Amino acid sequence: MNKNGRLFLSMFKIGMIGFGGGTALIPVIERTVIDEYGLVTKDDYDVDVMVASITPGALPVEISAGVGRRIKGSCGLLFGAIAMALPGVMLTILFTILIGRINDLLLKQIKFIAVGIYVFIGMHLTSYISETIKSISNNESKKKCILLVISVAILVCGKNLYSIFPGDRTPVLALNTLNVFAITFFILFFTRNRFNFVKIIVTVVCSSVFVLCYCTAGIISNDFVKCSIDIVMIILSVYGILCDIKDGYEISDKTRFIHTIKDIILCICFGITLSLPALIIFSSSISFLLRGLLSAVMSFGGGDAYLTVADGMFVDSGMVTKEEFYSMLAPLTNVLPGSILCKTLSGVGYYIGIEISGSVLGGLSVALAGFAISIVASCSVFSLMTGLYEAFGNLNVFSELKRWIRPIVSGLLVNVILSLIVQVKHHGAEFGAEREFIFLMVAIYLVNSLVVKKYRFRNEIIVGISIILSLALCNLLVLCR
Repeated sequence: MNKNGRLFLSMFKIGMIGFGGGTALIPVIERTVIDEYGLVTKDDYDVDVMVASITPGALPVEISAGVGRRIKGSCGLLFGAIAMALPGVMLTILFTILIGRINDLLLKQIKFIAVGIYVFIGMHLTSYISETIKSISNNESKKKCILLVISVAILVCGKNLYSIFPGDRTPVLALNTLNVFAITFFILFFTRNRFNFVKIIVTVVCSSVFVLCYCTAGIISNDFVKCSIDIVMIILSVYGILCDIKDGYEISDKTRFIHTIKDIILCICFGITLSLPALIIFSSSISFLLRGLLSAVMSFGGGDAYLTVADGMFVDSGMVTKEEFYSMLAPLTNVLPGSILCKTLSGVGYYIGIEISGSVLGGLSVALAGFAISIVASCSVFSLMTGLYEAFGNLNVFSELKRWIRPIVSGLLVNVILSLIVQVKHHGAEFGAEREFIFLMVAIYLVNSLVVKKYRFRNEIIVGISIILSLALCNLLVLCR
């Protein structure tokens, strides 16, 4: 099979098991495209992860687009993104059409299958964290790496950690992923990893105030203070970048911007082509497409944050009802694999098309346009950020960021592991078996770990084992209660 075939197959397979959010899929994609198919190098993949992490849009779709771009240029960019997003979107639309005919038994089995897939993803997450630490040979650097992983984990894990244990408590210092990256970039850009007494004091003060402003407890809730610390950190970050440029830096790849323009033009053509049926049949769908595009480029902070943006764009405007969004679409986007952004835009498009035309075909045409917009927005913004990185990638601040991106992601993955446990706990709560489901998840994890260690099976086999075990054990557990 040629590289194009391996690219589509690998991304489509990951899209089919894409549970747990975008960050959770970083190790899964890495293991597939590097170790299994040899599509890109580890260094190139780390760059794509770094750029995607600071770019609005669907994270796994952007990473897939980056891998595809390295293989087949602009066409590969779209090819990889489509392959990753397509399974989740197809399943969302299918279940949306059949939602009235789906019985509780089928939904229950889907949740049981999800438990097994959570275990599979959790194995990759723990492996990624372990390999990140082991890959650093220098003891001093390894200590810094471990400290960074722990620090990031402490900043983001509060909410999920509290959710695992009984009681209704609010974590004090829990931050979202976007805020963690904001602090990390500020420290790296401002200090350039060159510390003195003044820089240490300024960094500690600014970071502390930022955390107190944006933590879950909202210790500092004054809007003026929040705005001021944002502005100060941006100014200091820009100052650090300008200092790097002043040191004699030259743009490393001036031609990259030409490639970026080609990427964006191709994405726009793709979006227009897939949106034509909706635009021809329903001229009013243009409002949905513009709002969808805007919502996608505003999508920072993961899938759950996007649902808030989508609420403002589509529910508050009356394009879809609260019942359609929160009782039908939101539960599907959370329980099915794939990017929440892509699934949500496609699902909202389907409901809008149904409302306008009264037919499934009309709903599908607008859903297709929503899918196209999600791909266009994610790929275009990612390509633009990639162009900027490749032009200025030789700056010391970006070299340091590339060096520490894996430990930062590893810290975030600790939180993702906890979120998977929380999801399993919620599934168990529906059957009055919270603890039992968590113990079951741990048992399947241990069995899979032993199997992988002894037999080195491919991912497809491990997923199959996880699903069979979770289906059998979850059903047995529920029947015995």
